Amino acid sequence: MTQYLIQIQTAPNGVGVGWLAKSFVVSESSPIPTSWPANRVQVVMTNTDSYTEIVAVYAEYRENAIFSYDAETGKINCSGAYTGSWDIN
Repeated sequence: MTQYLIQIQTAPNGVGVGWLAKSFVVSESSPIPTSWPANRVQVVMTNTDSYTEIVAVYAEYRENAIFSYDAETGKINCSGAYTGSWDIN
């Protein structure tokens, strides 16, 4: 099963809050980080369609798409220039 990693900015850093700070396909050469900046939330997901759509929304809207992660529901949400919600698995 393919895994994808997304890190979402959760505190100001000069760019803003909610931007997609990092995203990639997990592989042997790009493993899941064991540590990351305290001002980010890291999400490991397996839903290929959701990952592809999230990356496409970010590519189109950049920092105008505000992402957040709801661990309780297992969803990444987006507001701002684009509104949507995606299951991580």
